[in-house]
Amino acid sequence: MPTASYPEHNPNFGSAKNQQGKKAPKFEIEEWVSGQTEVEDRTRIVEFWATWCGPCVRSIPHMNELHEHFGDSIAIVGVSGETTSKITKFMKKYKMKYGVAVDSKKRMQNAVSCRGIPMAMI
Repeated sequence: MPTASYPEHNPNFGSAKNQQGKKAPKFEIEEWVSGQTEVEDRTRIVEFWATWCGPCVRSIPHMNELHEHFGDSIAIVGVSGETTSKITKFMKKYKMKYGVAVDSKKRMQNAVSCRGIPMAMI
């Protein structure tokens, strides 16, 4: 199997540790807010976000476009540390066509030292 080539990591960009070429953290959530998204054996885009985060809200249409383009060939999941009720209320105003889940313990987010949102991980 050929080795992947990654662009040089820029430590001045973003607020998470460099995970390029490393195994992703275990996929852990507490609850699906949307219908459950099949994540096993699929390339995943996991975006950490929150309802109060303006840049996160602005990324939703882009994530919807990615979901429409790739369909079920990949798994797109927005993961928030907020309550299910808060996210459900938010989703009545903002349509999210991809998987949405809660991880109040922020296990995946902490595993990559993510301190700023939105942050997407492929």
